[in-house]
Amino acid sequence: MEHKAGDKLYVDFTGVKQKIIDAATGEIREAEVFVGVLGSSQKAYIEAVESQKKADWIKVNENALRFFRGVPRCIVPDCLKSAVVKADRYEPQINATYKDFGDYYSTVILPARALHPKDKSLAENFVKTAYTRIFAPLRNVPFFSLEECNHAMWEELDKHNGMPFQGKDYSREYLFDTVEKEELQPLPVSFYDLRAFAIVKVQYNHHVYLREDRHYYSVPFQLTGKKVQLSYNSRVVEVSYNNVRVAIHQRNPHRYGYTTDGEHRPSQHKFVSEWDADRFIRWAAKVSPQTESFIKD
Repeated sequence: MEHKAGDKLYVDFTGVKQKIIDAATGEIREAEVFVGVLGSSQKAYIEAVESQKKADWIKVNENALRFFRGVPRCIVPDCLKSAVVKADRYEPQINATYKDFGDYYSTVILPARALHPKDKSLAENFVKTAYTRIFAPLRNVPFFSLEECNHAMWEELDKHNGMPFQGKDYSREYLFDTVEKEELQPLPVSFYDLRAFAIVKVQYNHHVYLREDRHYYSVPFQLTGKKVQLSYNSRVVEVSYNNVRVAIHQRNPHRYGYTTDGEHRPSQHKFVSEWDADRFIRWAAKVSPQTESFIKD
């Protein structure tokens, strides 16, 4: 199967668990192992991570792109939950956060199709190779942190990438340097800021509740009672209705507080909200000195 340079990166978890020992207690936890393989050069990346959860999945995908120092046109994952919400033979539904990650890196997320093993054969082939070239040499090495484990695996990975193909006089590293590297798209300067999504109902006071912050954010009052989509990262909260953004706020960690844009209020609420203490005192003075004194007190 011919692969165009810079076209696809195949990614997956291996099914192998790396054991990490807690030096203080002796307890052992198992780390997941991620792999990524470029289609044309077959240069590979490997990393142990705490889990297959969405945040860890995005992290290792991003680290792979940084390792390759460029971005392919497509990323091809297997149909694990952190990548695909609903597997389908023809059109799998991509996890919203993973799609947003792809948009940030200007690459298309193209899940491997069910019943099409060739879609993911490179990643699966590298997993088989990794058993003998990476996992086997480290079989009896104790690891006391993910960092130790990864540095050890990366040393073996460098050997793998630099080893000539069977029956050839060139390596994956050579093909990457001479053919594939220049075809990758440039990396953005900043790392991806993990974005989450939620569907919520606008409350009677024209605010939405973001559970992670335990905080309320305003939306235009006309949307009271409607269902809207929240998308939020570490910096901002965006609210959309029918795929149109209707509000954006800085995230606020104040529990059970309210972040309100005055333009979102009904007109009568705007009028009342403009009444501060000085305005009440000026109004009272026009009524009578006694009223002014009462208001001041």
